[in-house]
Amino acid sequence: MTFYFKSMLAFVLQLSLCAVLSAQVDTVALDLVEVASARTNIANTGGVNARWDSTALTTMNTTNLADLLQRSSGVFVKSYGLGSIATTSIRGASSAHTSVIWNGFKLNSPMLGLLDLSLIPVGTADDVAVYYGGNTSLWGNASIGGVVSVNSRSRFGKNLSIENQTTFGSFGKLDEQLNFSFGDKKWNSRTKLNWQEAQNDFPFQINEDLPVELTSNAALKRKTLMQDLFFKINSNQQLTIHFWWQDMERQIPPRTAQNFSNAFQKDKLFRLALNWKKQNENSVLQGRLGYFTEQIDYENPQILFRALTVFHTVIAELEQQFYFKNNQTLHIGINETYNEAVADAYLENPKEINSAIFAAYRKTVGNWNFQLNARQSLLNDQLQPFVPSIGVENDLSKNIKIKAKISRNYRLPTFNDRFWRPGGNEELLPERGWSEELTLQWAAKQQKNKIGFGVTAFNRNISNWIRWLLVEGETSVSANNISKVWSRGLEHRFNYHLAKDNWQVGLNLGYDYILSTNQLAISKLRIEAGDQLDYVPKHQAFAKLDFRVSDFQFSYQHTYTGGITTIQDPLPGYSLAFISTQYNFKIKKLTTGLFLNVNNLFDKSYRAVERRPMPGRNFDLGIRLKFN
Repeated sequence: MTFYFKSMLAFVLQLSLCAVLSAQVDTVALDLVEVASARTNIANTGGVNARWDSTALTTMNTTNLADLLQRSSGVFVKSYGLGSIATTSIRGASSAHTSVIWNGFKLNSPMLGLLDLSLIPVGTADDVAVYYGGNTSLWGNASIGGVVSVNSRSRFGKNLSIENQTTFGSFGKLDEQLNFSFGDKKWNSRTKLNWQEAQNDFPFQINEDLPVELTSNAALKRKTLMQDLFFKINSNQQLTIHFWWQDMERQIPPRTAQNFSNAFQKDKLFRLALNWKKQNENSVLQGRLGYFTEQIDYENPQILFRALTVFHTVIAELEQQFYFKNNQTLHIGINETYNEAVADAYLENPKEINSAIFAAYRKTVGNWNFQLNARQSLLNDQLQPFVPSIGVENDLSKNIKIKAKISRNYRLPTFNDRFWRPGGNEELLPERGWSEELTLQWAAKQQKNKIGFGVTAFNRNISNWIRWLLVEGETSVSANNISKVWSRGLEHRFNYHLAKDNWQVGLNLGYDYILSTNQLAISKLRIEAGDQLDYVPKHQAFAKLDFRVSDFQFSYQHTYTGGITTIQDPLPGYSLAFISTQYNFKIKKLTTGLFLNVNNLFDKSYRAVERRPMPGRNFDLGIRLKFN
């Protein structure tokens, strides 16, 4: 019997057992609520997260998801420049250790193991959340550093909303967004269109004693269509359809060590997802089915090189959450993921089936919340590491809360790690290890004042870390389980909010100290035991000041990124400042918003990636029209 049928049998038995249990207790009345995945409600017991709702995202909706995380979350973003690829490092982990979830579906590429966050416009999201730390037990492979969740929300009720936003920016930027929302109490349709183009020909200097140059071959064009359809089948059932199409063409500018580049890349993606949910008196049953395909076409005419890669993913998932009146919740589910990819560098087109069962049990006893999670996966009939986790929370007093979490995590080698020629290694082992975290939070509220402070200490050890490098006896780099990494650090957060009459002020501060060190010396890369991991800053900080009075809004953001080591030369730390102003006024049913954004306010010269220049001071000026 295959693992799939064993998993299904186990799942049915679990559901049957829970049904018996639920019949023995008083039911709990539940309203039909919209949840992309019920796991988002329980995913981080004992851990910490950051969230941005649609209101908070408004001041950032001319940017992409990478910019949002860089400015407001303490997440390090490895950006290759305007419009170029951008990936994350959370708590000293690699870019392949962040899972990106869209409406309950994981979007990470099975070929690279990561997702380019520059491809996700903030204006297409209704809410964004970051769950810090290990979450493999609930979200599966590669959720070692953290999880980034992006969701769409319905707007049931008789309504018609049309919103248009036009943005003109520096370096030839033109961004056009058009959103439609209409429906009634039974259904809702939301359409989001985004079109952007930019030349990105910004000036830069390699050194102060050298002349100013203009970035060349850096233009981009991006077209995005997202369609969400929400249907209330009856009072306790809902069906949701999500569609995402995107086409992006971008030129690849030369590095500072190059004089010329005419390389370019075309990214095309198609995503279709179905989500069915049924809510009973004491349970929520949810089923999901998704199909995703992405194509990357890279061409460099200068060296007569072209690489076309395509992957297809199908995800089927069934999960159920039970609520009991004695403060207990049981969540169980099964996931089937099929991946296949096509690339000239593969001898054969790889295919894989990843089957998994997962469960989460949560109980509240007095001021204590306990949660135990577990996940077991099978990849192509090979058993993968069993990954449990446990989280606890306690309200020590009216104002003080303590949290703790321990989790086991792993990351499977990607298709490229295993099958790319030359360099792929089919004998690679999964990266695996444990992570722990402890959080102390203090919060107080008095009338219209809110203030809070929190500090989190985390620790993580990962063995079998995969590195691409040149080993003895080989003429090209290859993938090997050659490293062991120890990550630990402290995260500090402070927030203050004051509202009075027609004005309000908000302040958010964060500072992270992260040590993420190689524990094994690697002579070929000149890495000593104890050296900080490449592209992991030890120090990061961010601050955001918001002020709103009547229809005027002002926001100032400041970030600091400490120096980083790279493969070649280290890069110094840098501070960046951002200003956003917005004024809204109404004419009958038409709301008009005028906004001005200033990026890199102090015109700082910096690099986030070696030999890739970043833009100096630049502007976004636009108008937003909304009809209800």
